[in-house]
Amino acid sequence: MKMRFLSILFVAVLPATAHSQTLIKRTMVSAGAGHNFSPVALRLPTGNFAFVWGYSTSGDNDVLIPYGRVMKPNGTSATPVRKNLLTAPLYPYQRFTAGLTAGGRVLVVGTRASDSYLIVRPYDTTLRAKGAMVPTGVTGYTPSIVPGASSGALMGYEGATASIVPLDEAGRATDQPLAILSPDSTAHFWIDDVVLAPGGYLAAGRESKSGKTRAAAAYVPDDLSAAGGLSFYEAARWSNTFLTQCSFDGSTGLTVFGHSVSDSRSSGYIRQLTSKGVPTGARKRFPAGVKLSSHYRIVPLTGTGRYAAAWLSGYVNGYVQILSANGSPIGSPLPVAEADYTINFEYVDMAWDPTSSTLAIVYSMLRTEPDYRYELWAAFYKVE
Repeated sequence: MKMRFLSILFVAVLPATAHSQTLIKRTMVSAGAGHNFSPVALRLPTGNFAFVWGYSTSGDNDVLIPYGRVMKPNGTSATPVRKNLLTAPLYPYQRFTAGLTAGGRVLVVGTRASDSYLIVRPYDTTLRAKGAMVPTGVTGYTPSIVPGASSGALMGYEGATASIVPLDEAGRATDQPLAILSPDSTAHFWIDDVVLAPGGYLAAGRESKSGKTRAAAAYVPDDLSAAGGLSFYEAARWSNTFLTQCSFDGSTGLTVFGHSVSDSRSSGYIRQLTSKGVPTGARKRFPAGVKLSSHYRIVPLTGTGRYAAAWLSGYVNGYVQILSANGSPIGSPLPVAEADYTINFEYVDMAWDPTSSTLAIVYSMLRTEPDYRYELWAAFYKVE
């Protein structure tokens, strides 16, 4: 299975009357060999950014080997490329991920092909190993990692049920998994992502029944005593839904979600969330005035009361929009790429460093000369 992506060039600047976004540097993150896909962006406690991605020698993305690199907010390298972060073969077509612990370690997690165990290895802020690769203690797929309330981390994943489980600083499960269930016993909840929320976590995803899904999420308090009931962000279930994305800054948050209607039309929405992930107010079209959008991403610009949201428009170009705390656009959307037909947003991620006011965007770029390969690049922007 081959996927094609071209370069992202992000050069526009928000109007002076709004908040400005200016390019610091655009640079290649990968080492230039092989093919590089599916990046994850993390803001480290040091203020640097860690990028973890999948490496392939063939250009197929069925089985990817996790690689990584640390970059400074000015776009220069803090480390060389770190190779083979998980040494066991991973399950085909299942994503791996990386996330932080409360103690500042980076956990790299993926599903082992031989037994479907979620395996993990801890790294420091320079992506040097701090322990052996071990099973987390659970089997499953599509993991997501966020820091724990006081130590370790919380991992969401998909198994027989959608579940969350606490991990220690080495990545081992420290308690039994907590299942997140739909109130409809004939429906299944799928976790797309776990994010930090005020006083706890939000497991964001989709409730599925009869082949159709709707955006939903469950709030989980810090003590992991019980998962709250699902909050539904839309009433009806749809085919061809996009991943549900949620983000919090302070006591409230935003969610973006939607579904494909046809090859030429989609329905995307944004809603405000209470501190427990309950929708408040009516949903609004997102992005406004765009007939076909998909692959939404959103991150809080912590400390500013704003967010950065990204999407693919018309399957031909990407855009980033600065949003207010209630989801209203600030300024105009910025085109991510110089030309159309250049990007697939399944292979883009963002992270924000409030200390340097830097937004980092990492992406896969197709290089055809002198040879055919996918390179990993990152762009760094000052947002004021």
